[in-house]
Amino acid sequence: MGFHYIEGGWPGSNPKDMEFFDRIKKHQLKNAVITAFGSTCRPGVEPGQDANLKCLLDSGVKLATIFGKSWDFHVTKALNTTLEENLRMVEESVAFLKGNGLRVFFDAEHFFDALRPMRNMPCSSQAAVLGGAEAVILCDTNGGSMPFEIQQA
Repeated sequence: MGFHYIEGGWPGSNPKDMEFFDRIKKHQLKNAVITAFGSTCRPGVEPGQDANLKCLLDSGVKLATIFGKSWDFHVTKALNTTLEENLRMVEESVAFLKGNGLRVFFDAEHFFDALRPMRNMPCSSQAAVLGGAEAVILCDTNGGSMPFEIQQA
């Protein structure tokens, strides 16, 4: 069908997703690159010690798409960590995957939700670029932004 990328799932989330990555290795794809989805390392954990990032490497893909928090509310309430630690998690997770031979896309989760209340927050997208991300995807995670709102951002 000419797709450029096929996100095969989150290899660290369940055995069925890892089975997909094991099975897709047997197929020759003409156009598509298989990607694995996951998150940054956890707060207080070095990327090389993070089980999620290890599963991304074990999946055998050449491209990983990881998401990270872009909204201070999620950093401090959901992750229960600091903005500085969040930036470390993003930059070091991207650099770790790159250092292990993967291409990396970064999903800036809730990016447009974060823009409204806090235009001056340290930006996880910038940390992803510093870590070596090939692409940064600015996500309207909840899908609640109107096109004119995104245009104004």
